[in-house]
Amino acid sequence: MIQYYAHVQVNDSFNRQVLLKFLFDWMANSKNKMEYLNYQNEDSFIYKENRKILKIENFKEADTLGIQFTTSDNYKKIQFVVEVMYNIINQTLDLGFYKELKVDSRYIEAISIPNLFVNLLDSEYVLPDHSLKILKEPRFLSRKQLTEVYQDLPQLPLIILTKKDRCLVNPFSLAKRCFGLAHVICLKTDKQPEIKVHYSKGNWISFPWMKESQLIKACYAEVLNDSVQEHAQSYMFDELLKSRLQEEMSVSTELENYYQVSVQEISQEVEEYRQIQKELMTEMEQLKKKKEKLEREVLALGKDTLFVTNENNPEKKELLLELIKKTLRSLNNNEIYRREDVCASILKENS
Repeated sequence: MIQYYAHVQVNDSFNRQVLLKFLFDWMANSKNKMEYLNYQNEDSFIYKENRKILKIENFKEADTLGIQFTTSDNYKKIQFVVEVMYNIINQTLDLGFYKELKVDSRYIEAISIPNLFVNLLDSEYVLPDHSLKILKEPRFLSRKQLTEVYQDLPQLPLIILTKKDRCLVNPFSLAKRCFGLAHVICLKTDKQPEIKVHYSKGNWISFPWMKESQLIKACYAEVLNDSVQEHAQSYMFDELLKSRLQEEMSVSTELENYYQVSVQEISQEVEEYRQIQKELMTEMEQLKKKKEKLEREVLALGKDTLFVTNENNPEKKELLLELIKKTLRSLNNNEIYRREDVCASILKENS
């Protein structure tokens, strides 16, 4: 359950190293100290010690440095979570404090803002809310000054305490409790004291009479609820991790779809090549059959037939035979020629 949330702007002097120094100083000087912590400026860091867990993550896709510190109380069975989200581009800080109770928790103790938040909000790095500096003390203004504040339209709510002799609640206690969530303003009036919360949108809410402690809780719950509705609904660190995972899953799905399409295209090309191969094999088989047919036709002409002429043209036959005879006469009788054997056979068959 969220117990505190604030969203503030920081100046250009603020950076990652400044934030980490605030974090480690706070841990070293409180019961949240981790004896063997050794952070080497990693982009992704998780360290556990006893019942404490520190996570530091550089969410580059969101231009955000995220810090989440978790500690558990075994006796009271309560878990506390402190989160700081630093947007490097917008130069903003989101501060969240959560408390998780188990069913058999011993008791619920009063909640105070972690000193890490107090140190950050009270530093020179936090910019004013328009003309109003973010303070942990109340402001005592005249009606004219309050009118000027209204015209300036600050982003944080204004808790207006009117008083005749004294306020309905201690303004210092209320301002300390609502540090970073609202500006507490005391306004002297002749009327009965009251408490109102004015918002930048122009709407406002007043509270009925009740005990001082109840009024402080009611004011705090009102401004906290407004702040949470505007910004944080759950663990900010986990939300960014979830967004990153969804983005990675989306990219993975896109790649899977791309490769599926590629595989389908390749399979189609392979099938086309197989079809071409099949057609070539068929054509080769046909050529093989034609070759065998031609061979059989040649053999059918007779093994001794070396020369065939058209019987219908005896003149051409006589001319060829005469040329063969001349060839035989020109051969050297002292040498053995394959040509001589062939020519002699042709003349023998056609004599």
